[in-house]
Amino acid sequence: MRAVEPRVAAAPDPRRRGVLMAPPPGRPRFWRVSRWVVKRWTLVVGLTVVILLCLMALAAGTISPFSPDMQNMSGTLQPPSRLHPFGTDEFGRDVLSRVFFGTRLTLLASGLAVLLAVLAGAAIGLTAGYFGGIYDAVSGRVTDIFFAFPVVLLAIAFVSMLGPGEPSVVVAIALASLPNFVRVSRSAVLRERELEYVAAAHAAGASTPYIIIRTLLPNLIGPLMVLVSLGFAYAVLYEAALSFLGLGAQPPTPEWGVMLSSARDFLFQSPWYAFFPGVSIFVLVFALNLVGDGLRDLLDPYRHNR
Repeated sequence: MRAVEPRVAAAPDPRRRGVLMAPPPGRPRFWRVSRWVVKRWTLVVGLTVVILLCLMALAAGTISPFSPDMQNMSGTLQPPSRLHPFGTDEFGRDVLSRVFFGTRLTLLASGLAVLLAVLAGAAIGLTAGYFGGIYDAVSGRVTDIFFAFPVVLLAIAFVSMLGPGEPSVVVAIALASLPNFVRVSRSAVLRERELEYVAAAHAAGASTPYIIIRTLLPNLIGPLMVLVSLGFAYAVLYEAALSFLGLGAQPPTPEWGVMLSSARDFLFQSPWYAFFPGVSIFVLVFALNLVGDGLRDLLDPYRHNR
């Protein structure tokens, strides 16, 4: 009988569809970073835009070609030009400089409002979900009452009680956004408190503050980060809307909502006056939504297993 030679499997052709090519030698880190950036492009693009806007706000006093309050009555409502790239307003003030300084005020007010909302909302949601009982029931009903009203109407009501001004807008947006953080943190605690690591912390004799802060809170960072980015976007819209209605920053403060409110009387005569503050709001809100979508995809374990 003739001996049968063993068959050697042919090496797969890397050009065939479905076969992954190995990263080129000497560039594994660059390969991994490139794949991560391509896969998380929404997060990268959104963070890049937000960081650029934050740098622009910090350097507004340096990069602005003019003072935001400097008037020139002989050059009112001028179209965009080399001297004034965004044109001028009804008092001859440079719109570009006012947009730069408006970025600083919008980011600061919206950031403070979201910070207050997440601190208070997470504290209420954590304790209500952990302890339960009457405290949980009362906080839940109060949260439901807040959810029954539109956020803008709640913010207008709070500003009406506190008085117009940017500090009142910050507090009003924080109070109106509070129920979202309470609901998310409470639902996450209700799921986490039944897991074994919480029971192990109880068995080890850990105190209640330790369990809430050191055991439960780190597992809520992911959902809260996503909600913070999305809540930041809504806070920007609410802050601009309240200022547009005359309840927030007051003229001549360089703020995007104030600029839109002043520009509505010149929409047909000088459309660029309203265009550039409106585009600034759109870019910031769109970038923050991209960050929220990217964080959701990055921090959601179920999406990684698909």
